[in-house]
Amino acid sequence: MGRKKRILVDGHVFDSEWQGTCSYINGIYSAIARDSSAEIFIATAERESLDSTGLLEAGAQWIQLETRGRFDRLFRSFNVLCDSLNPDYCHFQYVTPFFKRSKWITTIHDLLFVDFPQYFPLSYRIQRNLAFRYSALRSDYVLTVSEYSKRRISESFGISEQSIIVTPNGIDNLVDIEPEPVEGLVNSRFFLYVSRLEPRKRQHLLLDAFSLADVANDTKLVLVGSAALQYGDLENRLNAPENSGRVVHLHDLTNRQLVWLYQNALAHFYPSECEGFGIPPLEALVLGTPSYCADNTALSELRDFVSGFVDFRDTAGVARLMAACQDKRPVPSENSKRVLDTYSWMNGATKLLDIVLSD
Repeated sequence: MGRKKRILVDGHVFDSEWQGTCSYINGIYSAIARDSSAEIFIATAERESLDSTGLLEAGAQWIQLETRGRFDRLFRSFNVLCDSLNPDYCHFQYVTPFFKRSKWITTIHDLLFVDFPQYFPLSYRIQRNLAFRYSALRSDYVLTVSEYSKRRISESFGISEQSIIVTPNGIDNLVDIEPEPVEGLVNSRFFLYVSRLEPRKRQHLLLDAFSLADVANDTKLVLVGSAALQYGDLENRLNAPENSGRVVHLHDLTNRQLVWLYQNALAHFYPSECEGFGIPPLEALVLGTPSYCADNTALSELRDFVSGFVDFRDTAGVARLMAACQDKRPVPSENSKRVLDTYSWMNGATKLLDIVLSD
């Protein structure tokens, strides 16, 4: 019996601040490692970078990247790993190395900079357009996380939709986490938003609606996420005296604290103008909280799950919705189950394994 197929995963994203691609790699490859159908090697500069994941416990193996530098990684150090490990596949997020030593799988999560250029600097757009296109065209398999992104990758790069495989994000990693109360919010009534703070996500519209909402005086709006880009419209509103104590900005929370916020919020609102997927609206639903989001891009694919679509430009309408959500109405458990059945990491892992094991 021959050896198991080997997958070498570029995990350099774990060496910096946690982001969506970390969740994707962690979720899919923890599931694959537990399945034991293939050998998984995660390459990072520091082994400790994987301590906050479940990868090593699931059976994945750590392999060291010699550098944190982007250019050295893409031009030399990752190829050194390939030569020593001899993997059947290498899996990258967005950008591949310059030299090809094995079969490549590349996940391109979205091309929002193509469709919404007003939110991205020109240099950013040019560099990523070239790098993502080059990587996609040279890869043996291209993955993405939504039908929307699949369609846009096909149209933008001239790749057949049939050759792009959707491996959706999962949210099942939160359901078994023991919640931890967030200091200052115990016994409070609050609405919730979770994700990075940046202009395309339009959090300032939530503050405008909240200021109009006919809700109890002690009700709060809680924003969870780090500021990713300069966002004057939001910063001005957060610093306004009338929002002091009523609008709470949190970041660097543990998963246990995040679960507690989801479970105890009156409702979760997601006003983003564009998304390649949209995990937070689903996380809220699974943890029992009504969830409302905008009807656009990949968010439109959540139609059968969310509590409702909202035009967040209609701040008066959102204010009325907030007033209607003052009493907590838990999401029925069968709705949560439907979300989990559709968006589990094992579903994405199975699709990826089908690629690897079929060759």
